[in-house]
Amino acid sequence: MMKKFELLTLALAVFTLTANAQKNDDFVDLGLPSGTLWSSANVGAASEEDPGLYLSWGETEPKDEYSWATYKWCNGTQSFMTKYCFDENYGQYDNIIILDNEDDAAYGDDGSCSPTAE
Repeated sequence: MMKKFELLTLALAVFTLTANAQKNDDFVDLGLPSGTLWSSANVGAASEEDPGLYLSWGETEPKDEYSWATYKWCNGTQSFMTKYCFDENYGQYDNIIILDNEDDAAYGDDGSCSPTAE
């Protein structure tokens, strides 16, 4: 199950980093039913070519080391998740698989995501 979690974490992190987080006017309309617009660059990037910030799933600030020991949502081990746990064998089971806005770097400081299509 942890392999699936790691793959899901990687995939969702990539999508989160490209979500509409930039404070610019260059957004991409993917034609989503929600009308959500996506940024043309990653979170923290100055251009489309810039990789931007490296962030862990559910964290909004970069850090010096990326490991289970430094992950915000566990007790220093992958065996006990404190949030975003969808396997009751690995911590405080909450079955949350979509980031809360306050844990999503693609959202603004106020928890809003803008702009969105009307």
